[in-house]
This record gives sequence, C-alpha cells and structure tokens, in this order.
Amino acid sequence: TTFRSPGADLSLARADVAGTGNSDVGYITGGYVYPSSRYSRVDKLTYSSDTLAYVPGTNLPAIRAQHTAMGNQTHGYIGAGYDPSNSYKSTIDKITYSSDTTASLSNSNLSEGRQMLSSVGNATRGYFAGGVASSPTGFRSTVDRIEFSTDTIQRIPGADLTTPYRRSSAGTGNSTHGYFSCGGSQFGDDSSSV
Repeated sequence: TTFRSPGADLSLARADVAGTGNSDVGYITGGYVYPSSRYSRVDKLTYSSDTLAYVPGTNLPAIRAQHTAMGNQTHGYIGAGYDPSNSYKSTIDKITYSSDTTASLSNSNLSEGRQMLSSVGNATRGYFAGGVASSPTGFRSTVDRIEFSTDTIQRIPGADLTTPYRRSSAGTGNSTHGYFSCGGSQFGDDSSSV
C-alpha cells in the first residue's frame, strides 16, 4: 500500500532531482526550481521513521539538475546533469553514507557531458546510460560503467542502449541485470521499449 508521508517531504520543493540510498536511508540530490534556481542541496530520508532532514554536510560540490544517481550499501554516486551556465556535466560526486559527506571524483568522468540520463547498479558496479549531450548537440545511447572498488569509469560500447537516442528514461535492476525503459527520442516521439 502507498500513503502520504508528510514527515518525509523534501526540505525544499524542487524538480529534476536524483536519488540513491541503501537499506536504511535514501538521499535526494540537487534539483531545479523554475524558472531559474538550481541547487546542490541534499536531503536524507530515514526509512525506519519516515523522516527527512536537510544535511548541509552532504551537499554536492557543484550544482546539478537533470542528473542521475545510483550506489551500493555504503556509497552513492551522483553523475552528469547541468549547472547554472547550462553546461553539460561529465563529473561524478560520491556520497559516503556513514559520514554524510560528499566529494568529487576528480579523476573519474563520464565519456562526455550529458543530462537527462539514467543509471542502475549493484553491489560492485554501476552504469550511466543515455541522455542528451551538447557537442555535437543530440541524444545519446551511450553507456559508461563505474567500478565502485576503484571509482574508475569506462565507456562500454557493447552495452549501448538498443533504442538510439534515448533520454529521460528510467532504470532499475537487481544483482545481475539492469533495465532501462521508455524515454523520449531525438525525433520527438516517446519510446515504450525496454
């Protein structure tokens, strides 16, 4: 069953956020308030009490909107999106759940900057997929993989999405497989494929 949980409301109403977490807590990152305000803000949701708190120490090092996030039991990875200058980001930030702190991965970037992408992961690795890039302008089917043990990222051409040019899709998975579904295309139509 699903019901409204007022104690878990975001500390600030905003769109284009991303989320990650483990079995105990979740983190809602970044976002955008129309028409012009963008945030590096991070809220922490405690599942056992259905309560949410703004955690300034976990704020992202840079503003992000239309980004994505995934993680494992100990860390979350927040990637890509865009900032106030409308530049498309390729950088990754890492949240350490035990200390509620966030740091940039200075040597681990996606293969190109993009926004409106999606992601999945398991205990050992994560995948960033699809999105829109600025140079050359266009939608992408690109997939990058991050190894959690080394915080390193690699482009995986063999894992590119089968539906070209997908953005604003959703991702989910388990310990062995990830699934990316729906989303829009460069040509203005929406995809129902997985």
